Amino acid sequence: MVELEQAEIGATMSLTGTDALGGSAGGDAVFRALPQGTVRKNFKGYEEVHVPPVQKGELREGERLVQISELDDWAQSAFEGYETLNRIQSRIYPTAYHSNENMLVCAPTGAGKTNIAMLSVLHEVGVNIRYGVVQKADFKVVYVAPMKALAGEVTAAFSKRLSKLGLKVRELTGDMSLTKKELAETQMIVTTPEKWDVITRKGGDASVSSMVKLLIIDEVRARGPGPAPAPAESRRPPATRGVGPR
Repeated sequence: MVELEQAEIGATMSLTGTDALGGSAGGDAVFRALPQGTVRKNFKGYEEVHVPPVQKGELREGERLVQISELDDWAQSAFEGYETLNRIQSRIYPTAYHSNENMLVCAPTGAGKTNIAMLSVLHEVGVNIRYGVVQKADFKVVYVAPMKALAGEVTAAFSKRLSKLGLKVRELTGDMSLTKKELAETQMIVTTPEKWDVITRKGGDASVSSMVKLLIIDEVRARGPGPAPAPAESRRPPATRGVGPR
């Protein structure tokens, strides 16, 4: 439900088609974007807008959802509780999980971009498995979160999902610092743009940035000037893969 302040009392309106364009200029922009079946109720001092749930689109001919069982046995633990990837994840699966291509993923909030980032992480882990053992000292993954508040959530989520692989995920933001021993023991670093800039400018941390094989930039649209596109995920350094979710 969206509440819009308005000092008027009116009857319930069903907003479909051109009916959704009534009201002020600001209201035009709002309702033009709402789906058919949206209902508006006017009360004294405020307005309620009830938006119906979006119907799931049908899969196109030849399109299918990727089963979690199709991932390598060792990778399936990161998707515990899932039976399949969703539609966008299934489309990107071949690139995210089976290639080293850079990616820019633009999709709405809640579309599952974090799981696409996870597929990219698992790809990097797989590249560094030799004789059935993950070579933890051979790679680093860096996840650049848009802000410190989200970095903690990302760290907790990835730590839990990667724990069965024995991978260490640590947050590195604000005034936090990691000892050389801690950095050596860490396979995935979750940071912010400002902190990563500081880290990579320090000569002593050159070895850390040189070990980065996968760079994930969350909300890449927020980086730099200019109009903001949609959300994304990304990979980078010279021999580094870049994944950019926004």
